[in-house]
Amino acid sequence: MQTKLVIHISRTYGISRRKAAELIKNEYIRVNNEIIKDLTFQVEISRDRIECSSIELKSNQKEKTILIFNKPKGFVVSKNPSDKERFPSVYKLIPEEFRTTFNPVGRLDADSEGLLLFTNDGEMNFKLTHPSYEIPRTYLIWLNRKIPMHIIHRIRSEGVVLEDGICKPSLIETGRTSRDAIKIILTGGRKREIRRLFWTFYLTVERLLRISYGPFRLGNMKKGEIRFPETIEMNGLRKIFQLKLD
Repeated sequence: MQTKLVIHISRTYGISRRKAAELIKNEYIRVNNEIIKDLTFQVEISRDRIECSSIELKSNQKEKTILIFNKPKGFVVSKNPSDKERFPSVYKLIPEEFRTTFNPVGRLDADSEGLLLFTNDGEMNFKLTHPSYEIPRTYLIWLNRKIPMHIIHRIRSEGVVLEDGICKPSLIETGRTSRDAIKIILTGGRKREIRRLFWTFYLTVERLLRISYGPFRLGNMKKGEIRFPETIEMNGLRKIFQLKLD
């Protein structure tokens, strides 16, 4: 699957798209040994060889890794929230040494909480978020009222058409009472997808908690806690990527 070169450069080096565009315009980027200056140029990540000759970026590259964070409710996943944003940045909660070089893997809106990944590896970020890799995300959902079973059956069998495509969870399970959480697994991460899914049936999500992302688990992490992944988690991620390559 193809993606814009400027987007790939931005993700790979953890820089803004504006900075990535400047690198392309200034002839720092080669694709298959050819200098590319077209900002609309598309690349195939698994096939094309993409190189950057910027000494500044190369010297700033550090060990590539992932951070696992338990995001509390009431924070936006943005380094620089706009003046109109009424919530503070989640970057205020992570250690200062990670704020510049680590970027979020996907998003959780301000009203959502739970597992959020950060990485300084643009290629890994791309693989973790691109729909073609089908990385499962698991959520627990609490609604404003008990969901009728015929709606559950419809979501399971047909999915629901949203304005940006069909939403069909790979799993949805309900509890025994209206107070129990609904467990839902998605392999994509469109904006406010779960909330829009249930609002189709006039159901409001009162609480949304992400408990896993691929092999990474929230477990008993405290709100605001951050940690490096365990070996078993990274091995699980490599297995997912390897299966996709095969």
